[in-house]
Amino acid sequence: MNLLRRLSRGSFSDPTPPPAKEPAPPSKATAPAKGPAGSVIKELDAVWVKLKASDSWAVAQMGEVVAPPTEGPKASVKVTVDGREVEVPRAQVELACRGQENSDDIAELSSLNEPSLLELVKTRYEAKSIYTRAGPVLVAVNPYTDVSQLYAAEVRETYRHAASVSDGNVPPHVYETAARAFQSLIKGKAQSIIINGESGAGKTETTKILLTYLTSAANESMRGSVRGSASDSIAKTLINQVIASSPALETFGNAKTLRNDNSSRFGKFIKLHFTGDGELRYASIEHYLLEKSRVTTQQKGEQGYHAFYFLVAAAKAGEKSGNRCGRSSGSTRASRSRSCSRRSLATSSCRGLRRGAGRAHDALRRRRGAARRLLARDGRAAPLWADRL
Repeated sequence: MNLLRRLSRGSFSDPTPPPAKEPAPPSKATAPAKGPAGSVIKELDAVWVKLKASDSWAVAQMGEVVAPPTEGPKASVKVTVDGREVEVPRAQVELACRGQENSDDIAELSSLNEPSLLELVKTRYEAKSIYTRAGPVLVAVNPYTDVSQLYAAEVRETYRHAASVSDGNVPPHVYETAARAFQSLIKGKAQSIIINGESGAGKTETTKILLTYLTSAANESMRGSVRGSASDSIAKTLINQVIASSPALETFGNAKTLRNDNSSRFGKFIKLHFTGDGELRYASIEHYLLEKSRVTTQQKGEQGYHAFYFLVAAAKAGEKSGNRCGRSSGSTRASRSRSCSRRSLATSSCRGLRRGAGRAHDALRRRRGAARRLLARDGRAAPLWADRL
């Protein structure tokens, strides 16, 4: 962002500038003032205004400069906001971008600052455009509604074709990012896609969408070849295994937070290995940075990991059916697990299964066979509570 700001205002100086002339000292009444980002504002400029220093730029209002800004440590600007004239510190004013409301690339804004960025993303979101470019970066806003039409097969094909002919005249989309990566990949350049965002932003769903596109692209690249049908089967199997492992990972690594009922509290590194002609041959998942402190402590309104609730729920179901854990094979381990789970839940101010945990539980139950294979390694029996998922 800092680099984009510097580029937007041309702050990269010539290493051998010509000798400067002695300019006449400007009048303090007419000298334009520079803000923290270095932007210069003048009379009649459209600006974003924070009426209070403590306000966020998300609540800034549109205004217009009515008097030349002052200079100095206490520089201020007179602006009109909602028909009334106010004087605010220069640090609470940023230039607005008039006539660029329909842009789909943040980097193209004439004034690259926080309120202009927020306004552009908000305007596009209200127009049901959840994706916005920021140069090579894609900004996505969780729509919190069904937008499955955005990921239809024909849409996927449109972006695949656009990437193959280097056509940049397509709207911003996660498929565009995936298509560019795949095209570079088959040219022999290893690719990395980083999905980052706050809790509930949609990182997990975006990962699934990317995997779906890459599978489709790999199948298309092998169509017509001798190994085409076999490659198609292998690619689908690999991606299905990666996606099917998500419920098991979410059970042990997801928890309810204040913003998200099913928040991932760990990172995932997914590797996909392709041959030179685009055939998907291998996939792996590494998990890291698990939030271990959540096992014993959660802030008010949050929960521990879903697995602890499942363990207790399974134990209670066993007691009701008369099949007590203490009388079964592996009873010591099962009893200890149940005891640890209840101690962990005792530290949470939000007890019981909630919607997020329920969704993960339902998904894991639907894939019981896959979950049992993941949990029962080296030919050992799955834990007792897995039988009740």
